[in-house]
Amino acid sequence: MIEIGICGYSSVHQTAFHIRRPKGSPDYVLLLIKTESYYEKDGQLHDLPANTAIVYDKNKYVHYG
Repeated sequence: MIEIGICGYSSVHQTAFHIRRPKGSPDYVLLLIKTESYYEKDGQLHDLPANTAIVYDKNKYVHYG
């Protein structure tokens, strides 16, 4: 069974925005990204185009903006 713990919808960030969780999240994280952004993998930042989806595994390093 899938259980959704927290959900945001159509969030808008007016200024530069980033999230960094060194120990990750206790749950899977699904991001549906509407605008150009970035994420970090293996210590390197990677650009993401608009309309991208990312899934972070449980308890894994998370950094995006």
